[in-house]
Amino acid sequence: MPKVLRAFGTAAILLTAASLSHAVTPKTSTDPLFAIDLSRSAIIADIVKSFEAPAGSPGATQLKERLEKLRADRLLAASLASSRVSLDAILVEAESPQSPTFASVREKALGDTNRDLVYTPIVPCPIVNTFTSPIGRLPAASITAFDAIAGDFAAQGGQNSCATQLPTNMAAIAAQIAVVSPSNEGWLNLWPVGQTLPNNVTLGYYRDQAGDLPNIVTNSALVPLCTSACAGGKEFNLYTASEAVVTIAVVGYFAPPLGGAPGAGTVTSVATGTGLTGGPITTTGTISVANGGIGSAQLADGAVTFAKIADGSVGPSKLSSGGVGRNQVDSSTVQLRLSAMCTRGVPLIGINQDGSPICDNPARTLAYATARTSVAIRADGRPLLARDGGNLYDCADANCTSGTEINLNLGGDVSMALRTDGRPVVAVGNSSSQLLAICGDATCSIAAPVVVRTLDSGSIGTFSVLALRADNTPLVSYFEFSSGQTRLYVCNDPTCASGTIRTITASPSYTPSAMRIRPNGTPVITLRNYFGGGHALYDCNDAGCSSGTIRGLGTGTSLRFQMGLAVRSDNRAVVVNYGPVMHDCADAACTTNTARPFDTGESVFASAAAIRSDGRPLLAYGSGFGGVKLFDCADAACTSGTVRAVDQPQNFFSDQEISLALRPDNRPVIAYPTGSSGVRLLICQSVTCQ
Repeated sequence: MPKVLRAFGTAAILLTAASLSHAVTPKTSTDPLFAIDLSRSAIIADIVKSFEAPAGSPGATQLKERLEKLRADRLLAASLASSRVSLDAILVEAESPQSPTFASVREKALGDTNRDLVYTPIVPCPIVNTFTSPIGRLPAASITAFDAIAGDFAAQGGQNSCATQLPTNMAAIAAQIAVVSPSNEGWLNLWPVGQTLPNNVTLGYYRDQAGDLPNIVTNSALVPLCTSACAGGKEFNLYTASEAVVTIAVVGYFAPPLGGAPGAGTVTSVATGTGLTGGPITTTGTISVANGGIGSAQLADGAVTFAKIADGSVGPSKLSSGGVGRNQVDSSTVQLRLSAMCTRGVPLIGINQDGSPICDNPARTLAYATARTSVAIRADGRPLLARDGGNLYDCADANCTSGTEINLNLGGDVSMALRTDGRPVVAVGNSSSQLLAICGDATCSIAAPVVVRTLDSGSIGTFSVLALRADNTPLVSYFEFSSGQTRLYVCNDPTCASGTIRTITASPSYTPSAMRIRPNGTPVITLRNYFGGGHALYDCNDAGCSSGTIRGLGTGTSLRFQMGLAVRSDNRAVVVNYGPVMHDCADAACTTNTARPFDTGESVFASAAAIRSDGRPLLAYGSGFGGVKLFDCADAACTSGTVRAVDQPQNFFSDQEISLALRPDNRPVIAYPTGSSGVRLLICQSVTCQ
């Protein structure tokens, strides 16, 4: 837009805003800078349109943000800029660091200090934000008093730096007001403390033609202030008809004229405040910091760092007794002393940085005979355990000191997962059918009946594996003995009211071992040879696994039962096999893989795998000598790691399996059967399970 046209546009805005200001508040100045502040949004939009196109582009957004920070006088200059070069010069000058002090402010006019007020524009400064303050959303039909003159605006969500821009003798402020997320239609009024609620409306917020409430409504207004004997020390009241968040930013203020000839004043006396000595000075002198004048009250949080303290300068004589305690120590850099002890008889195995103890939590033994287990962690940290027959054990607390048994009694082996709403889903093969049970609530209570679906019929008794999509839709893979087929049932919805049976392998070479849903939504299934042959991975080509590819993982013997499977965030699978060896897929389709041996010299009977939040694999397995072990990879590629024996149960692992889950803080929970003696649940109390 040519400069002359933009200048005419700005002049029109000034005339309109000035006449409006005069009509509403005839006793206040019709200063053009005040008119600029009343029309900031329109002027800024006009400048952005002239120098940045199209609207909404990154350049336009950046220019708008820079213009919104200008004082009224500089915004006026920006509106008259003839080129982008001159506009940038105005912006750079305005953004240069300056020291905002009242001493540099010069009076603009003389007049009656009670009636003729002088307007001073400032860089917009927020003094109220109820959302970020303890005030929160203002209740409907409420009156709240606020500070306009204060040393600390934090209590009402404002910035304390505003105190350096707003003098204590203000009679009114020019403000930008916003109402955010109102609960209903209504209006907002601002008026001085000590006066009655006026009949005018400062800002209204109403539904649009579609009946929708606005998310945010803004307006500029002149707000008169209480100037003497103000109740509670507050300067203005705010009334809102409906519940809402309110923000207020000051863009200028009215104050009595300073008097005298225009120009700088003369300092006649300098007093000393808290922590200083040498004053008052009326002619010449020196002000210095008094001995002990700087204390915690004068230092901002984090202002004194190690780099600012000379070596040896802080000794015992400089610290008061009890001056440095737990609350003054950063536990991320300094280990705090032990704050508590473990329960009698429970070993102490470590100390957290905050001083809390790490107490050993022996493996729980549940008296249930089973060959398969499945464990998951609820959102509140409580483990949920499944065993053969689809029967569940719901732990009462994070350490599973007690729990509730839930008997579904569906038949054979089990695989279990938790929906996002906490409801368990269980897959069971009962020798003649493949079943899927979906609990009606998180506790599988009688009040919310369990839905049991028959997915397939035939000679089906073992090898059920289950996975849930992000929308809780189940997928179940299983082995049908009479045909020798590995099959996949793909449910059409979270309730599995219907679905599709897909044949994964047509010969008895492979049986399903584990299944996961990759981040890209496609399933991946590990395949083992129950009779001791090679092992593989089935790579589904799409979310419904309408087709796929068998990827061989090697020619060695595969685990007879469960091969551990985990999926990285980049869709690459990790598979644990007999060796012991970890197959690390090179890509999402696992077209190639790297076989990484671990814990050499000891074979693996059953395994499970998980990926920590930092990308490092964690492997749990039953060793050939009957022990339960963890291999904690040292890096994401698992080029090395640490072997830890975590349990040595009796009667372990000849045709049995193991399950692993990670808590959000990466602490492992491991479940494994011990033959006829029951199920063991090991809840690690540290990330390393030491």
